[in-house]
Amino acid sequence: MEIEYIERNKLRLLRTYNGIVITEFQAENRTFGSVVCFKASINGYEGAIVLPKRSHYAIVLECISPHHLREKLGVRDGDEVEVVVYLQ
Repeated sequence: MEIEYIERNKLRLLRTYNGIVITEFQAENRTFGSVVCFKASINGYEGAIVLPKRSHYAIVLECISPHHLREKLGVRDGDEVEVVVYLQ
């Protein structure tokens, strides 16, 4: 089975769970769409994942953290990391 297919199914399954919802809002003449967030661990660092309610990307996972993860982990776009999502 292709990795991309597996990851796409994981994201699809994750969207069926209830997370922390941040509703659409406007700031400085720009609209930000609604997202669902889940607490997560990224390579052992505290953080969260953000799933836009509407997106053009099927296998992109956005991670946020109070830590500067690119610097701490030495990663760039496209690098692999371990993400553990907490559903409760």
